[in-house]
Amino acid sequence: MFESRKPYCMRVALDNRLLEAWGEAGQYGLEALEPGADAAEALPFLSDYAQEEQLELPFVTDAEGHAYHVHLIPDEGARYVVLVDARDELRERQRYQQTANEVRLLLERERRLIGELVDAQVELAVRRKEAEDESRRRGEYIATMSHEFRTPLTSVLAHAERLATDSDPAENLRIGKAIQRITQHQLWLIDNLLLRARLEADGFAIHRSVADLRSLVDDLCLVFAPLAAEKALSFGAQVGGDVPEFLILDDLHLRQALVNLLGNAIKYTDEGSVELRVEFAGGRLLMTVTDTGPGIPEEEQTGLFAPFNRGREEPRAPGTGLGLSITRQLIEAMEGTLDLRSAPGEGARVTLTLSAQAAEIGTAEAGAAGSSLIVLGEDDPDILDLLEVRLAEAGYRVHGVADGEALVDSALELEPSLVIVDINMPRLDGPAAARKLRERGFHAPILALSGASRRQDIEYALSSGCTEYLRKPPHLGTLKRLIQQLILADQASQAAPPGASPQSKQM
Repeated sequence: MFESRKPYCMRVALDNRLLEAWGEAGQYGLEALEPGADAAEALPFLSDYAQEEQLELPFVTDAEGHAYHVHLIPDEGARYVVLVDARDELRERQRYQQTANEVRLLLERERRLIGELVDAQVELAVRRKEAEDESRRRGEYIATMSHEFRTPLTSVLAHAERLATDSDPAENLRIGKAIQRITQHQLWLIDNLLLRARLEADGFAIHRSVADLRSLVDDLCLVFAPLAAEKALSFGAQVGGDVPEFLILDDLHLRQALVNLLGNAIKYTDEGSVELRVEFAGGRLLMTVTDTGPGIPEEEQTGLFAPFNRGREEPRAPGTGLGLSITRQLIEAMEGTLDLRSAPGEGARVTLTLSAQAAEIGTAEAGAAGSSLIVLGEDDPDILDLLEVRLAEAGYRVHGVADGEALVDSALELEPSLVIVDINMPRLDGPAAARKLRERGFHAPILALSGASRRQDIEYALSSGCTEYLRKPPHLGTLKRLIQQLILADQASQAAPPGASPQSKQM
């Protein structure tokens, strides 16, 4: 067994001279070593150890790749140096080490995979719990929708019947205001439902244009002040002096966000006040809604903005549970932030922050636009009648048509100051009519009016030659201001000296 390891033995003097040797010298590359030669030249480690030390040096390797065990055994006036081949043992140990390393790596990978599996199971459990919670909220939400829509509509029908038979003007006025409040509330519910559906489908279509913040706040006051008064609440709105007269932002979605915040504040506040404050600093618009309601515990604030979460409201309270969720997503889509500060018994304060750019528009007299001619394309006769009456009340002359071909012919013949096109009209849709007008050299503003508000609908209308896009049902105050701005901007552009660049009103 020992001979199979091919040993080689040397006896060397105290000065490392070789005295004698026997065994497999060639196995270790020492065949040239003759008696009397300095063995330390071939085996340098001999100089590192005292003659009287008895040592075992395992797995010594040399430059030629030989591997061997060395045994140093003292003798009188000399010592024995025994070399035992260790190449097979070294290879076996290396294989073992490699296997051990591979096993260690596999164990580490297994531990990592187990850890990832545990993390995935935890995440799955969390997601399952969130899905179950949302499913439960959806179920509760769907269960309330029949009440949310059928009860108010029943009330509207009853009021309408009384309006048709009652001849008392004061009573008719009261009924009319009741119908207005009910339908406004229904419109908010529908808007939130549609916004939620659009978000799940393809996200919000953000469309920035010139907006009059003070007029927007006035409109909100007209809607919410009576609602607050019904609950004996004080309602106030303040616009800071630093807020520019006009800002470039998404007026439609900002209005929806504020409607949700103000509606929520009034709904939950039983006594005290609800206030809206608007400020502008450093290119940022801050709109803060403050109420003196019951306040919201900190642990409920995070989930308050989840869809279908009715949060602090009582089971009988109206609402879909979508308002705050929609508001947060609207603000995020407009690259803004929403900050909630509240505590039980201290009311709530919600601050909406948006980047906004001041816009400069012409200062011509409103009357210059008020007498202008508008060609209005709308295939719904009820909406056509309503818009004709309300625009006429604002001082505009209106020529209404029911299809796209008639709209193009009328606009080219009458040369109006502005054209309003419905997106969906027979014979020729609104964007196609706008494109045809632009191809024929028509330069006046074209306002697209539609119930659709998907991103592709807006892009289709604007890329077809429409100047602006407004969603149905239009807020009449917003519609009138937008029409005036478009006409005045066009008049200023026409009056500008040749070569002057008209101011851009869009982003």
